[in-house]
Amino acid sequence: MEYFKLFEFITHMLLVTLLGWYLITNLQWYDYKITRVVLRHHKVMWHIFYFVIPFFAYHLTGHYFWIFFYFAVLPAFIIWYRKLDKRLVLTWRVKRFMMLLVGLALFGDFLCTISPTCEAYPLFFPLFLAVVGSKVIEKFLFNAFKKEAIAKLERLRGMKVVAITGSYGKTSMKNFIVQLLSTKYRVYATPGNVNTLAGVIKDINQSLPNDTEIYVVEAGARERGDIFSIAQLVHPHVAVVGKVGPQHIEYFKTLDNIIMTKMELVQSHRLEKAFVHTSVTNEPHEKVAFFGQEIKNVQAHLEGTTFDVTISGKKYSFTTPVLGSFQTINIEAAILVAKYFRISMETIIEKVAHLDVVPHRLEKIDTGSKIILDDSYNGNFEG
Repeated sequence: MEYFKLFEFITHMLLVTLLGWYLITNLQWYDYKITRVVLRHHKVMWHIFYFVIPFFAYHLTGHYFWIFFYFAVLPAFIIWYRKLDKRLVLTWRVKRFMMLLVGLALFGDFLCTISPTCEAYPLFFPLFLAVVGSKVIEKFLFNAFKKEAIAKLERLRGMKVVAITGSYGKTSMKNFIVQLLSTKYRVYATPGNVNTLAGVIKDINQSLPNDTEIYVVEAGARERGDIFSIAQLVHPHVAVVGKVGPQHIEYFKTLDNIIMTKMELVQSHRLEKAFVHTSVTNEPHEKVAFFGQEIKNVQAHLEGTTFDVTISGKKYSFTTPVLGSFQTINIEAAILVAKYFRISMETIIEKVAHLDVVPHRLEKIDTGSKIILDDSYNGNFEG
C-alpha cells in the first residue's frame, strides 16, 4: 500500500509538471497573457486534449488515473511537444514559474496528509497560485527593469531615437536605416527580431551603449496598445510606419485595427518627424511625410535592383545589391530617414549601392555550381 501511495504521488507530480509545462509553453507564445492563450489561441482544441481532459480525468478516475496517464496522457504530450516548431525556451521566468509550481504542489501534498478535505488542492490550486504568483513576481521585476530603462534613457538625453513599425519589412527597414545612418553617426539598434516592450527594456538595460547617438528601435504588436507602450517608453524623435497589410489579422480582426495600432508609434511628445507609408493613411499632417508612391522604374534581377525615387521634387537613381522589388519601399524609408539626419544624397547613393543584404530575406547564396535564394524568413504574401 505504501508503495502504491508513492507511485500515486509520483504520478500526481508528473501530471502537475506536465500541465504546468503546457501552460507556460502557451503563455510564452502569447506574451505571457492568459487571455490571449484562452481567447486567441490558434489551436483551441489543444487545450481540450492536453489540459482539460487530463485535468478532469484526474478527479474522475480516482486510483485508476495512472492507467490513463501513462498509456494516454504522457505519450500524447510527448508526441505533441516533439512536433512543435517552437518549443519552450527555458528563460528565468519559465524556471521561476516551474519551481513555484512544483513547490506549491509539494506543499499541497503535505496538506493532504494532515487534512482529509483537500480534494481540490492537489491540481487546481498549485496551477492557479503558480500563475498568480508568477504574475506578481514578474510584474514587480518588470516595473523595476522598466524604471531602470527609463533612468538610463534620461541620462542619454542627447541621443536621438528612431522607432520603426509596420506589418512586414520592419527588420529590413531597421537594417537599412542603421547602415545609412552609420556613415555619420554612432548607431545602435535593437538586435534581431526584438520588438516587444519587454525586449526593448532588456535591450536598453543590458546592451544600449552610453555613447550612442541614434538608437533605432523596432516595435511589434499583437494587440492594441502594444506599440503605444513602446512609444511611451522611448518617445521617438523620428517614427517610421511601413507598409500595412493583413499580417496577424487573427489577432486584430480588421485592417483598421492594425492601422490604428501601427499609428500608435507617432504618439511621442518628442516627435519631430514621421515617415508613413501611403497604405496606412494619406491624411496630411505637419510632422508627417508619406512614402511608397515616389518609386519608379524598378528593375529587379539576380544581380540586384535599380530604381528611381523622387525626393523634394528631384529624381534620384539608385542601384543596390538587395534583391526584390518590394524591398525598394524599405530602402526608400531608410533614404528619407538618412536625409532627415542631414546625410548628403551623394553619401546615401553610395551606401545604397553597397547595402548588406538582410539574412534570410531573399538572400543570394552563390555556391559556384548553383545559386540559392534564401527567403526562409519571409512571412508575407507580397514578399
